[in-house]
Amino acid sequence: MKADNPLGLRPEDAARFQLQGDVTTTPLYCTCNAYDTRLDRQVLLKLPTDATWQAWSAPVRERLIREARMLARVQHDHVSRVYDVIDSPAGPVLVLELPAGDLLEQRLLQGPLAVAETRRIGIAIAQGLAALHYEGVVYRAIGPQSVRLTAEGKVKLADFSFAKDFDGRPGGSSLNYRRGADPKLDRMLPPYPAPEQQAGSKAEPRSDVFALGCLLFRCLTGQDPFAEGAAAGVLPDVRSLRQEVPPELAGVLLKCLAYSPAGRYHTAQALAEALAQCPDAVPAGESRRRWLAYAATVVVIAGAVVAWTMRQPAREEIVYAPTYTAKRALLIGIDLCDEPGFAALNNAESDVRNVDSRLRALGWQTELLTGPQAGSGRIRKMLDRLGAQARRDDALLVYFAGHGEVGPSGDFSVIAHRDAAGATRVPAQWFADTLGFECCNAKHVLVVFDCCHAGAGKRIFDDAPLDRGRAAGAAIAAGQSGKDAPLLVRGWRGVLTSATRLEQARDGNGPVSPFCAAFCAALDPDGPAEKPGGFITVTGLHQQIELASLSAGRGSSDGQQLPQIFGTGDGLLVFHLRRN
Repeated sequence: MKADNPLGLRPEDAARFQLQGDVTTTPLYCTCNAYDTRLDRQVLLKLPTDATWQAWSAPVRERLIREARMLARVQHDHVSRVYDVIDSPAGPVLVLELPAGDLLEQRLLQGPLAVAETRRIGIAIAQGLAALHYEGVVYRAIGPQSVRLTAEGKVKLADFSFAKDFDGRPGGSSLNYRRGADPKLDRMLPPYPAPEQQAGSKAEPRSDVFALGCLLFRCLTGQDPFAEGAAAGVLPDVRSLRQEVPPELAGVLLKCLAYSPAGRYHTAQALAEALAQCPDAVPAGESRRRWLAYAATVVVIAGAVVAWTMRQPAREEIVYAPTYTAKRALLIGIDLCDEPGFAALNNAESDVRNVDSRLRALGWQTELLTGPQAGSGRIRKMLDRLGAQARRDDALLVYFAGHGEVGPSGDFSVIAHRDAAGATRVPAQWFADTLGFECCNAKHVLVVFDCCHAGAGKRIFDDAPLDRGRAAGAAIAAGQSGKDAPLLVRGWRGVLTSATRLEQARDGNGPVSPFCAAFCAALDPDGPAEKPGGFITVTGLHQQIELASLSAGRGSSDGQQLPQIFGTGDGLLVFHLRRN
């Protein structure tokens, strides 16, 4: 690199960016403040060192450029802007918002933060993470050195050195979190890797949730929760170190720090909402009662590797109305995906259009995603929005028609159209994370997987806390029989699949697949009602589809009959599809 162009920029870029001050070099990156003469603003330029760039293979270089452009699309108040990505002989150059304010690490040198300040920072970081996750990016480096506090009180996520795309595929981590080989590199590694990252697995959004829980623990206590790392520690108790922390906030941290990703908040947005509901102090006279309630949620399991989780507190008993406030459906159909090895389907998109027509005739509000519109990132956003906007007495239906896949670890994913971030998979767990009782207020939720190997996703709601509804006299007075009343006033989550875990779903040669044809026939608004009351339940729907499948000669090799159905909740499997 020349003295007048120490970053090795192309001539036109060297003319555009006037470097200010010295270049800071770490083992991985070079950074320098600069003035952008074209847009008249101060920026920070960041690019890999020569040694780092030369050591990376061509696929890794391509991924880094893709991830950089992905970050440039994120615009959020709590995420530092990536203004641009420019190419250079030394690798992709990030043109970043000039860092403002102090690092959170500097603030923590003065001691622990107030509860209210910690909660405010936690909400901001969680919301920023949610924006990154929506674009298919995991941050992987939450810690005191990655958060800035501005003079105006804003909280900003900065430094994207370890940010990486997340496509839903199982796989190994690109980072080695074992420390001790090189003290310089040790200081650069993210401070709070989740247990699955330490075990060598890929980071995912819930790994960021774990790291944020560790950071908030430090903000409240002045110390890290796990001195020896997550896999060797014991469940930390923030209230034993600082009693003025409200039990609600302590419970949120415990959930963030669950050893298994399934025990944590499944989305950063869900964590932000949980933090927003926590008080800043324990009301006078309630300390002992609430402390006992909080302490009862902690379970510590000792063994060769210590794991921990938080027992879910009993949910408040809810009496739902005997009708639906609204009925909303998200219908996703993909004939041709961008993933190699998956053949084009005949009728996935026409299937969901037929379901859309039938549901709208029954008064449902529907949203349809087909073809290139059904990208992985957009499906995740739509699921998040569907769950977040649901009201207590709503019914939600999600129908996916396309390809499904079981990964090496047994996790089931649906194959989406490739989105701008390059991701093509949506893990089935994402459906549960956004539509389970914990994150979604809707009374009834049905997820339909009409794809190969769909049976692998039928128990996605297994880990969701059960809702507790009960029959009410008001329901009977509203015209329901005593037998039917519990059906409409109890919460329920369920999955209906067109194939077992080991089976290929039948596409058929007509405009509608056999499974979807039976599904739509059962929804026919002019057809015979399942009961005199004029509604059809999921149980009845399942029976009708099963009869149609058997008459067509379908059956699985192990003797099980298709399709499969699984429900989580109180009482019978119920989801009123036809009429209130």
